[in-house]
Amino acid sequence: MRNISKLAFAVALGLALAFTQVTVFAQPQPVAWPPAPPPAQPFAPSPAPLVAPPPAQPVAPPPAQPVAWPPAQPVAPQPVQPIEPQPVQQFTPQPAQPVEPTTNAASDRKNYIALDEFTLIKGLVATNDNITVSSFSFAYERLMAPHFSLGSDLDLYIAGIKGASYMLLYFSLASEGRYYTDSDFEKFFIGTTFGFNLLSAEGISAKKGGFIGLTTSLKMGYKVVYFESFCVEPSMSWVLSKMASCQNCQISPLGWQGGLRLGYSF
Repeated sequence: MRNISKLAFAVALGLALAFTQVTVFAQPQPVAWPPAPPPAQPFAPSPAPLVAPPPAQPVAPPPAQPVAWPPAQPVAPQPVQPIEPQPVQQFTPQPAQPVEPTTNAASDRKNYIALDEFTLIKGLVATNDNITVSSFSFAYERLMAPHFSLGSDLDLYIAGIKGASYMLLYFSLASEGRYYTDSDFEKFFIGTTFGFNLLSAEGISAKKGGFIGLTTSLKMGYKVVYFESFCVEPSMSWVLSKMASCQNCQISPLGWQGGLRLGYSF
């Protein structure tokens, strides 16, 4: 009887435990989604980089000592000669030398070439219905001293007369000397010319008004220099020359004559 009661108690206890597991412990448990990440692991520092040892410094071999051959001979000491005192030279001051004035660009110009514009204009004016004149005038001058110059003048007229079978030719060549008040080959001057001239009408014929003879003049003027080289030279001169008697010979110079030159100095 006792054993039956123990068995009944055991069966009742087993049923109670089974009911409890089914009703209480069998409840569904909540599930988190998405799943939580795994806990972070502590950071481990990276190992230090490996540093190579510094390269070994090359060892320079000791410099080779030059060997003198043959070996130096011992030098015998020489006796020291005493130095005799020299007499002191007396200094004599020299007088100051005068300084020569420097030359400028204007004083370096010693040559001058020019065309006599007044002579060329006079040749054009002499041209009319009965006569046609072509004229040419050239002058050269060289500075011989600070105020003096020498040169030469050349004048040429060639005229054709209407209805005449010959040409009318006037030629003049004279030397010229000048004195300038300024030493730089410019400004006021006074000069004189001396030479010869001729007028040829069908040869040097007095019947046609031809002649040959001396000519001279006295001239005064002023030379203006532009840009250190180009010159304009107005002047006035008194001309003395043998004169032809023909009507068409007024191109020969005589008496007061105006002048205008354009030139270049170098």
